[in-house]
Amino acid sequence: MNFHLTQNSLRRQYFKGRVLKLLVSVASTLIILVTVLSIIRPSVKLVYMGTDKVAKNWFLRGEEARIYFKVFNPAIAENDLEIYLKPMDDPSKAIKVSTLKIKAMENGINMVTLNTSSLEPMLYLLECVFNGRVFNGVSESPRYNFECYPWLFAVIEEHNFSKTIYRLGVNIHFIAPREMDLDMIKYAGINLIRMNFLWSEVEREKGVYSFGEYRRLVDALRKRGITALFILDYGNQYYDGGVAPYSDVGREAFAKFTLESFKEFKGEDIIWELWNEPNLS
Repeated sequence: MNFHLTQNSLRRQYFKGRVLKLLVSVASTLIILVTVLSIIRPSVKLVYMGTDKVAKNWFLRGEEARIYFKVFNPAIAENDLEIYLKPMDDPSKAIKVSTLKIKAMENGINMVTLNTSSLEPMLYLLECVFNGRVFNGVSESPRYNFECYPWLFAVIEEHNFSKTIYRLGVNIHFIAPREMDLDMIKYAGINLIRMNFLWSEVEREKGVYSFGEYRRLVDALRKRGITALFILDYGNQYYDGGVAPYSDVGREAFAKFTLESFKEFKGEDIIWELWNEPNLS
């Protein structure tokens, strides 16, 4: 009987030892997990800003903006992601625009929809506060300088500048129309663009003139009430080695290119300028 009791006692001690080891193992695992989670930092990355049709960071007042964030929450509890717009001229007047609930251990994409009707037209800094950390494109320490871009968000009031008597202009460097860029120019109140009208682009085959790309640009400008100031300039590979024309043949060819351009765009709202930076030619 004593032997039997001793055997049972040994079994109990054995199982107690196993349970104790298991508890120690679980506790150690939890400690390690909590330590790792405290080291792993939460992150918020801006992955898209724009409408349902085009990516952009400026919006006409009243336009709906869609913003997508990739959020990582390493905590074992749900946390709030608070989203603010800070006026660049007075960041102290931050506007809280949304709050998202981020689940524990979540690592995924979250979308915010903003109606800009109640926002004053100005430039804002988009900023997120999550787990006590601030994210705005420049708050983190990037590995490279090119990763350091502030999350800018602009609201623009639409005006009709087409009938103004003044001319406020800007240089552009694209021929094929960039619709979004031209819209930005229009809504900024700019009603004149200055652009190279390249001989080499028009006369790609000797004696043959193709205005297709410039025609599309002129059509896009006309639709927005923007005047074009085109600079007739630079050389052509078929004449004088592609430099500024200096021979009689080259000058005559440039004059013909100029005349054909006038004919093609007769009646359009275009100001013509002869050559660019002639002192460098």
